Amino acid sequence: MASSSKEKAFWSREDVETFCKLCVEQIDNGNRPANNKRDGWTVIIKKFEDLRGKKYDKGQMKSKWDNLKEDWKRWRTLVHKETGLGWDPRKNTIDASDEWWEMKIQENPKVRSFRMKGIHPDLQALLDRMFGETVATGSITWNPAQGLHIDEDVVATQFDIGGSAGAGFSDDNIEDDIGGKSSDQHRSDKRTSQSSVRQSQGKKQKKSTADKLASQMERICSAIESRSYAKEVDPYKELMETLKAIPEIKQNQELYFFALDYLSERKDNRQIFMNLDDDQEKVTWLKYKFAQRRAH
Repeated sequence: MASSSKEKAFWSREDVETFCKLCVEQIDNGNRPANNKRDGWTVIIKKFEDLRGKKYDKGQMKSKWDNLKEDWKRWRTLVHKETGLGWDPRKNTIDASDEWWEMKIQENPKVRSFRMKGIHPDLQALLDRMFGETVATGSITWNPAQGLHIDEDVVATQFDIGGSAGAGFSDDNIEDDIGGKSSDQHRSDKRTSQSSVRQSQGKKQKKSTADKLASQMERICSAIESRSYAKEVDPYKELMETLKAIPEIKQNQELYFFALDYLSERKDNRQIFMNLDDDQEKVTWLKYKFAQRRAH
């Protein structure tokens, strides 16, 4: 079925899932659609038409990307830092009390629509990959949108208790900060004056260093929180990397997309797949499940 760019595009749930999976695939290949890379959009448009039978142009695809991003932002304000929330398949949204919804809507009226239809956890995982992509630096992750980049090696240098130059601490500084006296009690007035100046400078340096230390600690805490959230909201990253690393799956588009669907349905499916002994066993198991699904 073809769709003219002048017509309003109709997106079914399956259309949206396919679109998101194609976007994530291009992001993993270094062709993030939001960067307006022509190759990324061209591949998405072509594959979407092949898989869904709908021919949408770049403008329609970009519009869907933008709309999904706005929905994702609103959804994040609703569920971020919330714990113990389940999913109600009957209501197709969060399983929460009326009181909880009323409180959330009062805090932010823009989340009202989610009370009737929310974002399924499987779709949220894809949207997190599209709009909340994190970058690993050492073992600390950071979000480019936050403008924060912390390298563990640099942090270790900056907070060296032994008194490294990077931390701004030295034996001389400590002595000046605590008002330490020279063992020579007969210094000249000039020497005493110079020591007083150094003591004053040392106090200023101590205050400046303390301020920097507090600021850096705050940034590190933010980075650690960001890393924890990245692990929480992106449970499929390792799975998708595993799928892409197996050529027989990666090169078989039909099997690849089946794997994404099937492994996202149940946690048990993912655990079985990830714990199979080798790549060939993973491929054989997926093909077996694919054949079973087709038979039904």
